[in-house]
Amino acid sequence: MQEDKGRTYESRLVLSGELIDAREHGLVFSFTTKKAGGVISSYVFELNGFWQADKNNRLTFAVKRECGACDTLTFQGAWDINKNNQLTYTYEKADLLTKSKKVHTLAFEGHWDIRDKARVSYVIGGSTESAFDFKTNVGILRKNYVQYELGIWLKGRTREIKRSLVLYGTWNIRAGSGLSFKAAYAGGKIYSVSFGAFAKLNRDGTVAFRLLKERKRPLGLALTLSQEILKGDGEAFLKILKQGPEAGIYIGVGGRW
Repeated sequence: MQEDKGRTYESRLVLSGELIDAREHGLVFSFTTKKAGGVISSYVFELNGFWQADKNNRLTFAVKRECGACDTLTFQGAWDINKNNQLTYTYEKADLLTKSKKVHTLAFEGHWDIRDKARVSYVIGGSTESAFDFKTNVGILRKNYVQYELGIWLKGRTREIKRSLVLYGTWNIRAGSGLSFKAAYAGGKIYSVSFGAFAKLNRDGTVAFRLLKERKRPLGLALTLSQEILKGDGEAFLKILKQGPEAGIYIGVGGRW
Protein backbone atom coordinates (compact mmCIF):
# COMPACT_ATOMS: atom_id res chain seq x y z
CA MET A 1 0.00 0.00 0.00
CA GLN A 2 1.49 3.37 -1.01
CA GLU A 3 0.23 6.88 -0.32
CA ASP A 4 1.07 9.98 -2.36
CA LYS A 5 -0.41 13.47 -1.86
CA GLY A 6 -3.52 12.21 -0.10
CA ARG A 7 -4.23 9.54 -2.70
CA THR A 8 -4.03 5.84 -1.98
CA TYR A 9 -2.63 3.33 -4.45
CA GLU A 10 -3.05 -0.38 -3.98
CA SER A 11 -0.62 -2.99 -5.26
CA ARG A 12 -1.93 -6.46 -5.97
CA LEU A 13 -0.24 -9.76 -6.68
CA VAL A 14 -2.60 -12.14 -8.45
CA LEU A 15 -1.76 -15.86 -8.34
CA SER A 16 -3.71 -18.41 -10.33
CA GLY A 17 -3.46 -21.65 -8.40
CA GLU A 18 -5.19 -24.81 -7.26
CA LEU A 19 -6.89 -25.44 -3.93
CA ILE A 20 -5.49 -28.67 -2.52
CA ASP A 21 -6.66 -28.87 1.09
CA ALA A 22 -9.16 -27.34 3.52
CA ARG A 23 -8.08 -27.61 7.15
CA GLU A 24 -9.65 -26.57 10.42
CA HIS A 25 -7.72 -23.29 10.51
CA GLY A 26 -6.07 -23.26 7.10
CA LEU A 27 -6.55 -23.10 3.35
CA VAL A 28 -3.79 -24.75 1.29
CA PHE A 29 -3.23 -24.02 -2.38
CA SER A 30 -0.50 -24.56 -4.95
CA PHE A 31 0.51 -22.78 -8.11
CA THR A 32 2.95 -23.47 -10.92
CA THR A 33 5.09 -20.97 -12.84
CA LYS A 34 6.78 -21.42 -16.19
CA LYS A 35 9.85 -19.29 -16.78
CA ALA A 36 11.85 -18.56 -19.87
CA GLY A 37 13.57 -21.65 -21.15
CA GLY A 38 10.69 -23.87 -20.07
CA VAL A 39 11.72 -24.08 -16.40
CA ILE A 40 8.70 -25.04 -14.31
CA SER A 41 8.49 -24.32 -10.58
CA SER A 42 5.76 -25.35 -8.14
CA TYR A 43 4.91 -23.69 -4.82
CA VAL A 44 2.58 -24.52 -1.93
CA PHE A 45 1.06 -21.87 0.36
CA GLU A 46 -1.13 -22.11 3.45
CA LEU A 47 -3.33 -19.24 4.60
CA ASN A 48 -4.25 -19.22 8.29
CA GLY A 49 -7.74 -18.25 9.39
CA PHE A 50 -11.19 -19.75 9.94
CA TRP A 51 -14.18 -20.92 7.92
CA GLN A 52 -17.67 -19.43 7.99
CA ALA A 53 -20.85 -19.21 5.89
CA ASP A 54 -22.13 -15.85 4.67
CA LYS A 55 -25.75 -14.67 4.62
CA ASN A 56 -26.29 -16.44 1.28
CA ASN A 57 -25.05 -19.79 2.63
CA ARG A 58 -21.84 -19.54 0.57
CA LEU A 59 -18.54 -20.81 1.94
CA THR A 60 -16.04 -18.18 3.09
CA PHE A 61 -12.56 -18.24 4.58
CA ALA A 62 -11.42 -15.35 6.77
CA VAL A 63 -7.65 -14.90 6.36
CA LYS A 64 -6.01 -13.61 9.55
CA ARG A 65 -3.54 -10.77 9.08
CA GLU A 66 -0.72 -9.62 11.38
CA CYS A 67 -2.56 -6.39 12.18
CA GLY A 68 -5.49 -8.37 13.60
CA ALA A 69 -7.84 -7.69 10.69
CA CYS A 70 -9.21 -10.35 8.34
CA ASP A 71 -9.55 -10.62 4.57
CA THR A 72 -12.55 -12.70 3.53
CA LEU A 73 -12.35 -15.08 0.58
CA THR A 74 -15.78 -16.05 -0.78
CA PHE A 75 -16.21 -19.26 -2.76
CA GLN A 76 -18.53 -18.46 -5.65
CA GLY A 77 -19.54 -22.04 -6.47
CA ALA A 78 -22.07 -24.29 -4.75
CA TRP A 79 -21.04 -26.79 -2.10
CA ASP A 80 -22.46 -30.29 -1.78
CA ILE A 81 -22.82 -33.19 0.69
CA ASN A 82 -21.28 -36.59 -0.09
CA LYS A 83 -22.44 -40.07 0.94
CA ASN A 84 -20.33 -39.86 4.12
CA ASN A 85 -22.22 -36.76 5.29
CA GLN A 86 -19.15 -34.60 4.59
CA LEU A 87 -19.43 -31.13 3.13
CA THR A 88 -17.53 -30.85 -0.18
CA TYR A 89 -16.66 -28.09 -2.64
CA THR A 90 -16.01 -28.86 -6.34
CA TYR A 91 -14.47 -26.52 -8.87
CA GLU A 92 -13.06 -26.69 -12.39
CA LYS A 93 -9.66 -25.31 -13.40
CA ALA A 94 -7.53 -25.33 -16.55
CA ASP A 95 -4.20 -27.15 -16.25
CA LEU A 96 -1.24 -24.87 -17.07
CA LEU A 97 0.75 -27.62 -18.76
CA THR A 98 -1.86 -29.66 -20.64
CA LYS A 99 -4.29 -26.76 -21.20
CA SER A 100 -7.14 -29.14 -20.34
CA LYS A 101 -9.74 -28.57 -17.66
CA LYS A 102 -9.72 -30.67 -14.50
CA VAL A 103 -12.33 -31.07 -11.78
CA HIS A 104 -11.09 -30.72 -8.19
CA THR A 105 -13.01 -31.53 -5.01
CA LEU A 106 -12.25 -30.38 -1.47
CA ALA A 107 -13.68 -32.46 1.38
CA PHE A 108 -14.10 -30.77 4.76
CA GLU A 109 -13.43 -33.03 7.75
CA GLY A 110 -16.16 -32.31 10.27
CA HIS A 111 -19.66 -33.08 11.50
CA TRP A 112 -23.13 -31.55 11.56
CA ASP A 113 -24.63 -29.86 14.60
CA ILE A 114 -28.03 -28.34 15.40
CA ARG A 115 -27.64 -25.09 17.30
CA ASP A 116 -30.76 -23.10 16.50
CA LYS A 117 -34.29 -23.42 15.15
CA ALA A 118 -33.57 -22.10 11.66
CA ARG A 119 -29.87 -22.98 11.39
CA VAL A 120 -27.84 -26.12 10.93
CA SER A 121 -24.07 -26.06 11.37
CA TYR A 122 -21.15 -27.97 9.90
CA VAL A 123 -18.32 -27.90 12.43
CA ILE A 124 -14.82 -28.42 10.98
CA GLY A 125 -12.62 -30.63 13.14
CA GLY A 126 -13.27 -29.92 16.79
CA SER A 127 -13.27 -26.17 16.31
CA THR A 128 -15.69 -23.72 17.85
CA GLU A 129 -14.38 -21.00 15.51
CA SER A 130 -14.39 -22.74 12.13
CA ALA A 131 -17.99 -23.71 11.41
CA PHE A 132 -20.49 -23.11 8.61
CA ASP A 133 -23.74 -21.90 10.19
CA PHE A 134 -26.28 -22.29 7.39
CA LYS A 135 -29.68 -20.62 7.35
CA THR A 136 -32.46 -23.10 6.72
CA ASN A 137 -36.08 -23.97 7.37
CA VAL A 138 -37.13 -25.85 10.49
CA GLY A 139 -35.74 -29.37 10.41
CA ILE A 140 -37.67 -32.64 10.25
CA LEU A 141 -36.80 -35.09 13.03
CA ARG A 142 -37.82 -38.73 12.82
CA LYS A 143 -36.95 -41.98 14.63
CA ASN A 144 -33.96 -42.80 12.37
CA TYR A 145 -33.06 -39.61 10.51
CA VAL A 146 -32.78 -35.81 10.62
CA GLN A 147 -33.56 -33.79 7.48
CA TYR A 148 -32.95 -30.18 6.42
CA GLU A 149 -33.47 -28.32 3.15
CA LEU A 150 -30.93 -25.58 2.46
CA GLY A 151 -30.65 -22.95 -0.26
CA ILE A 152 -27.47 -21.37 -1.67
CA TRP A 153 -27.70 -17.98 -3.36
CA LEU A 154 -24.90 -17.52 -5.90
CA LYS A 155 -23.88 -14.30 -7.62
CA GLY A 156 -25.59 -13.79 -10.98
CA ARG A 157 -28.33 -16.37 -10.34
CA THR A 158 -31.98 -15.49 -9.90
CA ARG A 159 -32.85 -18.70 -8.06
CA GLU A 160 -31.26 -20.43 -5.14
CA ILE A 161 -29.55 -23.80 -5.47
CA LYS A 162 -31.18 -26.43 -3.26
CA ARG A 163 -29.30 -28.86 -1.07
CA SER A 164 -30.88 -31.63 1.00
CA LEU A 165 -29.21 -32.83 4.19
CA VAL A 166 -30.39 -36.21 5.47
CA LEU A 167 -28.50 -37.70 8.41
CA TYR A 168 -29.39 -41.30 9.21
CA GLY A 169 -28.74 -42.41 12.76
CA THR A 170 -30.17 -43.37 16.13
CA TRP A 171 -31.63 -41.49 19.08
CA ASN A 172 -30.36 -42.29 22.57
CA ILE A 173 -31.18 -41.29 26.13
CA ARG A 174 -28.40 -41.41 28.68
CA ALA A 175 -28.61 -40.56 32.36
CA GLY A 176 -26.70 -37.34 32.92
CA SER A 177 -26.23 -36.58 29.22
CA GLY A 178 -29.75 -35.98 27.96
CA LEU A 179 -31.02 -36.87 24.48
CA SER A 180 -28.59 -37.40 21.59
CA PHE A 181 -28.64 -38.28 17.90
CA LYS A 182 -25.73 -40.38 16.60
CA ALA A 183 -24.75 -40.47 12.91
CA ALA A 184 -21.85 -42.12 11.02
CA TYR A 185 -19.28 -40.26 8.92
CA ALA A 186 -16.24 -41.11 6.78
CA GLY A 187 -13.96 -43.78 8.22
CA GLY A 188 -16.67 -45.07 10.52
CA LYS A 189 -16.45 -42.06 12.84
CA ILE A 190 -19.53 -41.50 14.98
CA TYR A 191 -20.61 -38.02 16.03
CA SER A 192 -23.43 -37.13 18.39
CA VAL A 193 -25.61 -34.05 18.59
CA SER A 194 -26.77 -33.52 22.17
CA PHE A 195 -29.92 -31.83 23.44
CA GLY A 196 -31.85 -31.14 26.55
CA ALA A 197 -35.57 -31.84 26.27
CA PHE A 198 -38.98 -31.77 27.89
CA ALA A 199 -40.50 -35.23 27.57
CA LYS A 200 -44.13 -36.26 27.93
CA LEU A 201 -45.80 -39.64 27.63
CA ASN A 202 -48.61 -39.62 25.06
CA ARG A 203 -51.84 -41.58 25.43
CA ASP A 204 -50.83 -43.90 22.58
CA GLY A 205 -47.66 -44.90 24.44
CA THR A 206 -45.22 -42.80 22.43
CA VAL A 207 -42.95 -40.21 24.01
CA ALA A 208 -43.01 -36.58 22.79
CA PHE A 209 -39.84 -34.50 23.14
CA ARG A 210 -39.47 -30.73 22.81
CA LEU A 211 -35.78 -30.12 22.20
CA LEU A 212 -33.65 -27.54 24.01
CA LYS A 213 -30.09 -26.28 23.78
CA GLU A 214 -27.85 -24.55 26.30
CA ARG A 215 -29.58 -22.93 29.30
CA LYS A 216 -32.87 -24.61 28.40
CA ARG A 217 -33.27 -22.51 25.25
CA PRO A 218 -36.15 -23.91 23.10
CA LEU A 219 -35.14 -24.94 19.57
CA GLY A 220 -38.67 -25.08 18.20
CA LEU A 221 -38.03 -28.71 17.22
CA ALA A 222 -40.18 -31.66 18.25
CA LEU A 223 -39.64 -35.40 18.11
CA THR A 224 -41.90 -38.37 18.83
CA LEU A 225 -40.38 -41.77 19.62
CA SER A 226 -41.98 -45.13 20.32
CA GLN A 227 -41.18 -46.97 23.53
CA GLU A 228 -39.69 -49.86 21.53
CA ILE A 229 -36.63 -47.89 20.38
CA LEU A 230 -35.83 -46.51 23.84
CA LYS A 231 -33.42 -49.16 25.11
CA GLY A 232 -30.96 -49.18 28.01
CA ASP A 233 -31.24 -45.97 30.01
CA GLY A 234 -34.32 -45.15 27.97
CA GLU A 235 -36.24 -47.96 29.63
CA ALA A 236 -35.32 -46.63 33.07
CA PHE A 237 -36.37 -43.18 31.95
CA LEU A 238 -39.76 -44.49 30.82
CA LYS A 239 -40.46 -45.93 34.27
CA ILE A 240 -39.84 -42.52 35.83
CA LEU A 241 -41.87 -40.79 33.13
CA LYS A 242 -44.87 -43.07 33.73
CA GLN A 243 -44.78 -42.24 37.41
CA GLY A 244 -44.11 -38.53 36.88
CA PRO A 245 -46.48 -35.58 36.54
CA GLU A 246 -48.66 -35.25 33.45
CA ALA A 247 -46.81 -32.07 32.45
CA GLY A 248 -43.72 -34.16 31.67
CA ILE A 249 -40.09 -34.35 32.77
CA TYR A 250 -37.04 -32.29 31.87
CA ILE A 251 -33.87 -34.09 30.83
CA GLY A 252 -30.73 -32.07 30.39
CA VAL A 253 -27.13 -32.36 29.34
CA GLY A 254 -25.05 -32.81 32.48
CA GLY A 255 -28.12 -33.29 34.70
CA ARG A 256 -30.29 -36.12 35.91
CA TRP A 257 -33.95 -36.86 35.24
